[in-house]
Amino acid sequence: MARSFHAQIFGVLAASPRKIHRSTVRGRGETPSWVQSLNVHRSSSLS
Repeated sequence: MARSFHAQIFGVLAASPRKIHRSTVRGRGETPSWVQSLNVHRSSSLS
């Protein structure tokens, strides 16, 4: 599951780096939704 999740993340990153970069830079203080989902997955897999 973790492997397919990471493949999905990297697939999104590879598909639209400019879009992701723009959403990351836009907020500065905001955490992009894809980072939030990554953190949620990471914390849930640790517990």
